[in-house]
Amino acid sequence: MNGAVLGTCIREVLIPDLTSGTVVVPDNLATRYNAQAAAA
Repeated sequence: MNGAVLGTCIREVLIPDLTSGTVVVPDNLATRYNAQAAAA
């Protein structure tokens, strides 16, 4: 999975399923190295 795919997955799959107050712990994800994924 590359950074663009990860960002898309976060925006289109993960975020719509979250409810207010949900905490997401990105275990072993290098989002800090990918601006698009971190911004999503």
